[in-house]
Amino acid sequence: MKKKFSLVELLVVIAVIAILASLLLPQLARVRSEARRVICMSNLKQIGISSFSFSGDNDHKFPGIYSGGVSYDDHLSGYDGRETLTDTERSASYLSSDTYQGSADLYTCPTNPATPDHPFFNDAFPRDYVISQWVSTGGNRHRRRGVHGRKMTEISSPSSGIAFTERLYVRLGGADDKYYAKGQYQKLTGVEFDILGNSGHHGAKTNYLMADGHADPMTIFQTLQKSDGTFIDLDSNPNSAVYGTYWDTMK
Repeated sequence: MKKKFSLVELLVVIAVIAILASLLLPQLARVRSEARRVICMSNLKQIGISSFSFSGDNDHKFPGIYSGGVSYDDHLSGYDGRETLTDTERSASYLSSDTYQGSADLYTCPTNPATPDHPFFNDAFPRDYVISQWVSTGGNRHRRRGVHGRKMTEISSPSSGIAFTERLYVRLGGADDKYYAKGQYQKLTGVEFDILGNSGHHGAKTNYLMADGHADPMTIFQTLQKSDGTFIDLDSNPNSAVYGTYWDTMK
């Protein structure tokens, strides 16, 4: 005759399963989160490789807006695993799913939330990566010392100068792709802080691709640290110069 489990024994088994689940599920969530961060970093590295390939054919320059509002990712088509975009696609304000049939996976971070239900994104592909901005003249040149459209030979600090990073809710093929310290800081401590539920795209940190092609996860505050160990204060002075920080590729 088979022995039946008593109610007490069943409750003990259920309790053990519940305890194991409480121990394992958080760890599984952390593993999934880390896997998504690694995929995101791999995307950034691939964008970096594509940029180097583009540079070899274009006077050793990083991709940038030279004319017609063409975005950096438009320039990288043909180098990033996609077919080269047509002139019509490149000159459009963004790539529309009504006409573009290629892949946008490389430019999408698996951690980021879905694009909002808004007409701005109705037929658009999201792009979760932006290029650091460079301005050579004018009042913004002390704040925007990135790589956008610059010759690689002009980058004096490639291993500690940000070339690409993450940003929510940009359209693939859209020209709003130039980023700098103030913009990232305000996003990560304001709008994106509320959306992401923390101060970075991956826990407290966000992925950054340096101009030499390697990637690092950092907090926004780490990127604002100068080479002398001090930090620029964008709260007190949003227009602070970025000299000596990770946003300065000429330090």
